[in-house]
Amino acid sequence: MAVARVDTPQGIANVSRGNIPRFRVAIHLFDHGKEVTDTRLWLWIARDAALTPVLVEAEIPFGTARVELMHMP
Repeated sequence: MAVARVDTPQGIANVSRGNIPRFRVAIHLFDHGKEVTDTRLWLWIARDAALTPVLVEAEIPFGTARVELMHMP
């Protein structure tokens, strides 16, 4: 199970596409009702009409990951 909440209501995402006004959602993962504390996920969403996801970051036991929007059609 996952629980998501807005943890940063305003800010700027610095991605290859440029600096994008956005808000950040923290995603908490649970395994059999217990929170998985060694894994952290964040999703940055643009403040546009489509609420475009622009950046995903993760801290996991064996490393980190960053996935960012490169261009929009």
